[in-house]
Amino acid sequence: MVRNLPFPLMEAMREQLRAAAIRERGVSDSTARGFSKRLSQPALVTAFLLAHLDVRIDTDQATRTAAELFRSQDPLLGSVVERMDALEYRENEHSTQLQRLHEALQLVHETSAAIEQAVAYSIADKTENFLRGSHNIHDAPITHKDAIYVRDKVRDETRKRAKLEEDRDGKPIR
Repeated sequence: MVRNLPFPLMEAMREQLRAAAIRERGVSDSTARGFSKRLSQPALVTAFLLAHLDVRIDTDQATRTAAELFRSQDPLLGSVVERMDALEYRENEHSTQLQRLHEALQLVHETSAAIEQAVAYSIADKTENFLRGSHNIHDAPITHKDAIYVRDKVRDETRKRAKLEEDRDGKPIR
């Protein structure tokens, strides 16, 4: 609770706020003076401390505006606060985009696994003829052990081939 601060101290803060409002917002002197007078003593002190200590708490709009105006007194601090806010916004955007990409990648992974299994089944079916004259797709043993074997064999050979090509091309210098 803020009470009974010395009058000259409160007037100095109100005067700084008035001058910042005129300079930064381009409002008239009477409007700026009225805004600084309307702020209660606790709101004025809170705004001053928020601006100078760079603390973030939820306050009313008038206190937030006063804190922004107090920050403008120190251009370096105001610039740092603006940049930090922009970085925080960008980080939130990047996190959201990364989450979307992760979800899309998960769908691609699931789809590629299904395609891989179907191709392996198709290859195994060419040699084993699983359906043997039946033309009903519901009878197709998609997870037949021979199809699983072909899929695993193709995976292993693909990994070996990729490793061989990587070794052949050489590793990048770091």
